[in-house]
Amino acid sequence: MPEPVFSADDYVNPDAPEDELRLKPDHPRVRDHSYDCARSTQELDLWKSSLNSTVMEPWDDYPDLAEIPESAVPGPELTVFVKERERGPGYVADFLYKAADLPVTVHGILANQGTGLGVIELELWRPEWGYWDDWGDFVGPPDEDAAVAVSAPITSDVLRRIPLGQIVARAQAELADHS
Repeated sequence: MPEPVFSADDYVNPDAPEDELRLKPDHPRVRDHSYDCARSTQELDLWKSSLNSTVMEPWDDYPDLAEIPESAVPGPELTVFVKERERGPGYVADFLYKAADLPVTVHGILANQGTGLGVIELELWRPEWGYWDDWGDFVGPPDEDAAVAVSAPITSDVLRRIPLGQIVARAQAELADHS
């Protein structure tokens, strides 16, 4: 891949000495996209250059989709992403876990460090988060949802409800089926 070429517009102070040149914080090569649009950019990046498999569907409990009762609550959803390029030693896959009773989406990385499959990185994404755009305006949930964002903190109870053992077991079974 060729080395990027930058112009004077890319730097905070284009007149600074060569070893002190710094890219602007909002430059695409520097900016952290993970907070834009409630993590949707980061989630979309998981789909890029990966083989993916939805291990648990929200409606798995209802085999006949034509007869889902109105009071039905969707079950959890688990999607496994095997990236084309490994993220590091022992890397196996990324996963996303969503459940109606959790106020977060769980993103994790599965690795095999010689003792079996395990979670080596875990990240919780709050769908209510927003971000400040380039004009100083907050982009996030509508005002009526703001109270929900504040009233649903990530507590120890939320952490206990994340079924990591089930996630690892289901992912391992799925990966073994498609090895």
